[in-house]
Parts: sequence; C-alpha cells; structure tokens
Amino acid sequence: MATLFLWADLSRSHSMHIFRLIHSQYFLLSAFTLLLLTSGRAQDASTAPLTLSEAIQRVAMHNPELAAQRFKTDAASARIDQASIKPIPTLDFNMENFVGSGAYQGIDSLEATMKASQRIERGGKKEKRVAVAEQQMLIADHETAVRRTELLARASEAFVAALIAQQHVAFAESTYELATKTKAATNLRVQSGAESSAESARARAKVAAANVAKMQSRSQQRAALTKLFAVWGEVPSATTSLAGAIALPSLLPDETVLRSKLADHPRLLLQQSVIASERANLDLQHARNTSDLTVSGGVRFHREGSDAAFVAGISMPLPSRNLNRGNIRAARANVSQAEGTVRTIEVDLRLKFDTVWQELQSAHVAAQSLRQDALPALIEVLELMKSAYETGQSPFIEVLTAQQQIAELQHDILEHESVYVTALVRLDALTQSTFPLTQSLLHSR
Repeated sequence: MATLFLWADLSRSHSMHIFRLIHSQYFLLSAFTLLLLTSGRAQDASTAPLTLSEAIQRVAMHNPELAAQRFKTDAASARIDQASIKPIPTLDFNMENFVGSGAYQGIDSLEATMKASQRIERGGKKEKRVAVAEQQMLIADHETAVRRTELLARASEAFVAALIAQQHVAFAESTYELATKTKAATNLRVQSGAESSAESARARAKVAAANVAKMQSRSQQRAALTKLFAVWGEVPSATTSLAGAIALPSLLPDETVLRSKLADHPRLLLQQSVIASERANLDLQHARNTSDLTVSGGVRFHREGSDAAFVAGISMPLPSRNLNRGNIRAARANVSQAEGTVRTIEVDLRLKFDTVWQELQSAHVAAQSLRQDALPALIEVLELMKSAYETGQSPFIEVLTAQQQIAELQHDILEHESVYVTALVRLDALTQSTFPLTQSLLHSR
C-alpha cells in the first residue's frame, strides 16, 4: 500500500513537472500572436530590416526596365526638335546650249542658271507636326507611369509575400520548439508509466514533421526574398529581413473614395494621351491637304557670261479634291478607335476593383472573426483543459490538443491576413500608385 502511495506521489510529481513544461510552452505559443505583429526574427544590429517604402524606392531607382523607359522619353524629345525644323532651301545650277550641233557646238552658246528655291509650308503644318510630337512624348511619359505602377505593384506583392513567409518561419520555429518540449514532457510521462510508448513515438513523429516544416518555411522565405529583390535587379543577403507588421484595421477603407480614384488610373491617363495624339495627327493630315508653295530666284548667264539676268519663279501643285483623303480617313478611324478603347479600360478597371474589393472584404471578415471570436474561445478551452488536467479530471492529451488547435487557428488567421494585404496592394495599384494603404497597414504598429 505504501508502494502504491509512493507511485502515486511520483506520478503526480512527474505530472506537475510536465504540466509546468507545457504551461510554459502555452505562454510561448500565446506570445506568437504578438510575434506575428512584429518584424519576425531577431536581427543583427548592423542590418536594418527593409521596409516597403524602401523597396518601392529601390524599384523606382534601379529597375532596369524603368531605366530603359527613360530612353523612350529622350527619343520623343528628339522627335519634337526634328518636327520643328523648317524645309531646307535648295540650290540649283543648270547649264544649257553647249556641246551641241550647228550654232551650239562647243560652249560659245552656253547659258548657265544658278537658282535658290524655298518651300513655304501652308496650313500650319509645322505647328501641327510639333503638336503630334509633343503628344507622342506625353504618351511615352504615361507608358512609363503605367509600367512603373505595374512594377511597384509587383514589388509590393512580392514584399507582402516575403513578409508572410518570414512570419511563417517564426510560426514554424515556434511550432518546432513546442513539439520538442512536448516530446520531452511525453517522455517523462512514458517513463513514469502515465503514458504508453506509442505516445512517445507519436511525439517524435511530430518533432520530425515540425522540423521539416521549419526547413521548408525557411526555403520558401529565401525564394520569396529572391523574387522581391529581382524586381530591382539585386540578390538578398543571407541576413536580409523585412520590417512590417500585419495588423488588420477594424474598419475597411472607404469604398466610395477609392472608386473615385479609378478615373486617375495611369492606363486611363495614357489612353487620353493616345486620343489627343490621334486628334493632333488628324489635324496634321488636314493641314497636309493644303498645298505648299515653292518660291525661287537666281541669276542666268548668257553666252560666255557676257550677259546676265535675274530669274524668279513660284510653283504649287494643282488643286485636287482627293489630296491626302486616304490619310484623313485613316486618322479619323484611329481617333474613333482610341475613344472607344477608353470605355473598355473603364470596364476592366471596375471589374478588377470589384473583384479585389470582394477579396478584401471576405478576408477581413474571416480574419477578424477568427481573431475576435474563435481565438478567445480556444484559449478559454485551453484554460479549462489545464484546470481539468491539474485536478486529474482530464488526460494530458486534451491539453496538447487544445494547444494544437490554437496553433492551427493562428496559422489560418495569418493566411486570411495575407489574402487581405495582397488584395490591399492590388487595390492601391488601382487607385494610388504610391501604395499608401499598404504602407499604412504595415506601419500601423
């Protein structure tokens, strides 16, 4: 009987030690919720974590494609200079009545004329050429703005993906540490006879699975960082980390205000420039329907230069109703096509906005519901399981199960929050290319 009491005391002593280990790990797991709101892993003091704002600046300054786009602007500027050049005068020199027959043998009857000619443009052709070239330069600028927005959106999405991967690493490391401590606690219970050896094997399997998940998360983080840095043509270092905290706001952004900003989307501004360019080209084609004049003047020398006289002339094409008619029709068609494309772009932008907004709403509702309702409920369950275990009313496995449920729920919350932030990036790309909503969210804590 004394032996039974001694065994009972030993078992309870081991159980209390095990509980203290698990209890400490519960606080570790609970602290992970706060860890998700920080930048993740501890960093070397000499290496500052990269912020989203800094990533955007690097793209704007160092992306090779944006650098190449600047040459298109330079080329458009050169075409403006070229369009402003007036027609160049021509100089003609003619000789007549020499090396012929009869009275025109030799050069005795030679007549020579030196004449300068100048074409005078009519209808404002020069001004309209310059207007077309200027609109082409605006198109080049807006094309750069469109591509810049696309690249910044790509970098912002890559940043969010890398930040989520960084937090998955922290989650995986916390899960691995919990599994390791649980394994140690389980081994103590097996040694005390409170659990079968099967539980020890199960605990070892969980440690192995958690270790694999940890290694995979690190590999995925490295791949995400590589994808991010590739946007501006660099490679991340081994110590690269990201700064930012995903903390969803209680309220969604103002949908009406955001929708109103679609009118300023770079694609629409680009298309407006295309319309203006086509209209300028139509004006130029109408101007080309007006004939130019060519005036000339010079000196004619008669018979060995003994006599000379001035010559002058003016010429112009004969009037024609069909002059440049085909080019005018083509220019009108191009204007109509460009104007019709605006409607297509507007519909596409609205469709994208609606899709992204639905994703944003859905992810926000799910994440908030899980964090505000489900997570406190599971924490309450864990507390009840702890109390029941302490009083011997519940087995140890119930405590572990409650902890596992909390860990899985925190993982689900992180997934919904990542969907929310990704949708927010796309919403920013549609409404404001400086990505203020995303930057505000990641710096909210």
